[in-house]
Amino acid sequence: MGELEQYKSEFLKAYDEYADQIFRFCYFRVSDRDVAEDLVQETFLRTWHYGIKGNEIKDVRAFLYQAARNLIIDYYRKSKSDSLDDLLEEGVQFERTEFGESPDFSTDYEYTLEKVTDVIKELKDIHREVLILRYIEGYGPKEIAKMLGLAENTISVRLHRAVNELKEKLDNRNEYDA
Repeated sequence: MGELEQYKSEFLKAYDEYADQIFRFCYFRVSDRDVAEDLVQETFLRTWHYGIKGNEIKDVRAFLYQAARNLIIDYYRKSKSDSLDDLLEEGVQFERTEFGESPDFSTDYEYTLEKVTDVIKELKDIHREVLILRYIEGYGPKEIAKMLGLAENTISVRLHRAVNELKEKLDNRNEYDA
């Protein structure tokens, strides 16, 4: 098997394995299905071109997340995100279920998926990013650190601050709802 055929095979395997994860990552960052699909397509296109030029990709998952992250940053530089209300008008439905008991969230209030999703969109970008990777995608701090090119301790601190910011905003929102 030639070098190009081997790269093509590895690329297709990476697409099958990571496309859905990259889509979720993009979707939770931009809140627009079409934009997220475009970002995923561009992420894989750039990855393909990078590899086809003979550049080595040591960790394809980390490379894909970094490429998607950079594209999201570019997207926000060009335009603003759609609001959750726009998503609801488009017919996106969120389940109204409790998050359940978790050591990271207060159990004094009920948190619906809609509320949490709404509040996550209000968080600082660096907090939203690590929350999505940790609690939606299920990656550990070590994996997130590798994907984002940061120290594991930095990720742990960001996660701690993100959870605190999320909890504070949820608690404040519940005080207003009461």
